[in-house]
Amino acid sequence: GTFDADRLIPKNLFGANLAHNIGSTTATKHLDWHDQVNVMRVYDDFQPEIIIGSDLVYYLADTPPLIQTIDILLKSGATDVLLVLPLPPNAEREALPDFRSRLLESGALGGCKVDMKEMVMVGSGSDD
Repeated sequence: GTFDADRLIPKNLFGANLAHNIGSTTATKHLDWHDQVNVMRVYDDFQPEIIIGSDLVYYLADTPPLIQTIDILLKSGATDVLLVLPLPPNAEREALPDFRSRLLESGALGGCKVDMKEMVMVGSGSDD
């Protein structure tokens, strides 16, 4: 399908938060899980040890390629996956129930154990 390029992080901002918080010794790669050529390039050339993702699941169309991408990268040698999906209390994203169920399916993510912990965000960063 066709997807809006606005859903991607602007190239000039990619990695800026990670570099600020962790330092420049960490390598990052831009990854669009709707682009299988890009996914296979990361699989072949980068081979991450850990996969970290935040705020990834919004639309139902994102769920299958995201699960497939994580599965592919686990086969490249990654041993851990940390996904953070921050939501305010009582909020739900359209694709989150589908993402949860696909993660827990037998055989998803190469048969790796999925340990899912959900926490409620407190505060919004303002004076509340």
